[in-house]
Amino acid sequence: MVADPAKSHTLNAGYGKGFSVIEVLDAVDKVTNMTIERWLEGRR
Repeated sequence: MVADPAKSHTLNAGYGKGFSVIEVLDAVDKVTNMTIERWLEGRR
């Protein structure tokens, strides 16, 4: 239960599998039927 539902919260569902940024963007593209502009750069 969230004590203050109007407040922003960060939760970890803990499914045991992480997702890459590309995987998340691909999923958003699919759900919204749009394409988020992206460009690949070297690792930090």
